[in-house]
Amino acid sequence: KDRPCGFPPPPGRKWCREHDPELFGRDERMPCPIDPSHKIFKRDLEAHLKVCETRKDRERILGRPWYSEGCNAGGSGELGNDKEMGEKELLDKLRLAASDKVGEGATGVKSKRARHKTQASLIVDTALRMAPSLFKGDDVAVVDLGAGKGGLADAVVAHRQPQAVVFVERESRRHKADGKLRRLEDLEVERVRGDLADVDLARVGTLRGRVCVGVAKHLCGSATDLALNAFVALSEARGVAVATCCHHRCEWSSYVGRDYFRAKTGGSAADFAR
Repeated sequence: KDRPCGFPPPPGRKWCREHDPELFGRDERMPCPIDPSHKIFKRDLEAHLKVCETRKDRERILGRPWYSEGCNAGGSGELGNDKEMGEKELLDKLRLAASDKVGEGATGVKSKRARHKTQASLIVDTALRMAPSLFKGDDVAVVDLGAGKGGLADAVVAHRQPQAVVFVERESRRHKADGKLRRLEDLEVERVRGDLADVDLARVGTLRGRVCVGVAKHLCGSATDLALNAFVALSEARGVAVATCCHHRCEWSSYVGRDYFRAKTGGSAADFAR
């Protein structure tokens, strides 16, 4: 970066550990083999593998009653062939299939927090416009799939309080809506921390015997397919309201709407990949 190094050298050395030619390589860092999202010193590899928090989290998840590896993976419909149609023909058919637009965008909202709140409100409003009785009932549980901090379920509760809320999210989050909702009377709240591919909702205790309604906002790519597979396995599933995200990350092998895609466009796996 064309500027002096700011690290102090060790006692008796001319250079810092990062630039000393005799010490170079001793403090080399590498991605953790369990979770490459963080790095460790190579010299500490053996000790780190015993205390890695990602490994501990995985071990905790394996012991959960709802855990069933890959239970929601896999698409639906025939895989088909790779024969492609013309680009213009495909675009025309996609525009026709998308012509039945519902809802509206949260445009003109500047702050991230306000934007997410507006989006959640619009999802709830759109779902109620299409299915007015979606959240009504004496024993309804709302399942927030890929919940993040839980803002969408919070928006549902603000409209009509169900009897239970279950958050499903694989990552640890701060400043969640859980604390706020747990203070409400007659509302049971549970957070399931696990990957949607491995969560068997039928084995989540809070959902047993209740009518279940699924909601989701910004489910990235194939996560939407995982969420739909997870939800349709419930015997008391009433409906799902999902706002999708990152369509370029969808995969034909896990896509649950293969037959619908063919019926609407006549397209193949190769057309879907484009």
